Amino acid sequence: MTPIDGDDPVPRNRDRFKLPLPKDALETNIKGIYTFEPPPKGFDPTTAGNALLRKYHLPLRPDPDRTPQALRAWQRAFNKPLGQFVEPVFQFIPRRRPILDPNVFNTNSAWAGGILSGDWQSVYGRWTVPDVTPGAPGSQSPWTCSTWVGIFAPPSLLQVGTLQQVDQNGASSVKAWAEWDISNVFTSADAEQPLPDFYYLTSGTLVHQTMPLAINDNVEVHLLYNNLENYATYIFNNITQSAWTSWIIPANASQIQVAEIVWILEAPVTDTAGDIASLPDFGTVTFLNCGGCSSDKSVNGDPGNGGAPTYITQNGVQLTNVTLGDSTVTITYIA
Repeated sequence: MTPIDGDDPVPRNRDRFKLPLPKDALETNIKGIYTFEPPPKGFDPTTAGNALLRKYHLPLRPDPDRTPQALRAWQRAFNKPLGQFVEPVFQFIPRRRPILDPNVFNTNSAWAGGILSGDWQSVYGRWTVPDVTPGAPGSQSPWTCSTWVGIFAPPSLLQVGTLQQVDQNGASSVKAWAEWDISNVFTSADAEQPLPDFYYLTSGTLVHQTMPLAINDNVEVHLLYNNLENYATYIFNNITQSAWTSWIIPANASQIQVAEIVWILEAPVTDTAGDIASLPDFGTVTFLNCGGCSSDKSVNGDPGNGGAPTYITQNGVQLTNVTLGDSTVTITYIA
């Protein structure tokens, strides 16, 4: 990891965007993506003050008087010392993807889960990586789904989660990944590619190469947008394997205006033609400890309080059921 000179233009491959970065930011293997020196092994956020949490770019402890629900969620997320920090090493996969119309979120071909409108700064959630099996008869291998939390600020989408896949032989795999649709790692050539008939965003996937991850692992993620310094912080914690990682992506545009936070199981787009992956049988995925904080840190977001469900429907057939509860989003595959 290489320290960043605070006087250098950032990101260096997008010179027209001169954005400030924290002075302790360190380069990763992908230009425009940064990380930090981690806290010492065994660092316990529950006993650390906000000054130390800020130093290590961890979510600050919510105010117990203003947002007691957010404090409880924070305490559940950081209820023990952090495990081994994993230096992020990414594989970058340039691609395009459609942006979903928020007016038709409730029935679409790709997203199932919970959506909560508001002026948000962060979102978080915990789930067990599902053990996927081949989907409905007649669908095609490989069967793929992703589970993630995100901040949706049209036309921008910040995401972090896990990607599960199973082939025709029943062999399954899982990867940690992240996206920001206005990420800094695109070249002008990427942006000049012709768009398909329906609206696409320039996009790419960051696949985390070094994060240990397996089916049935319990993971917790935090995604925070710093509107003052205009960058996003991604935190991925594998609770089962006692390993965690963190990185930041600066925006390459002016400040974004957040519209929703989401907890989603997705049938992802597989290529630039817009084809959607065949959905595997994922059983039931339950996002726990779901929440988020408003930009002024005065409101805690709970999908069970004002959230709206969204269902995957393909060829007129509903493929998922969704239930929103107290800090939970439960998504069930319909065989």
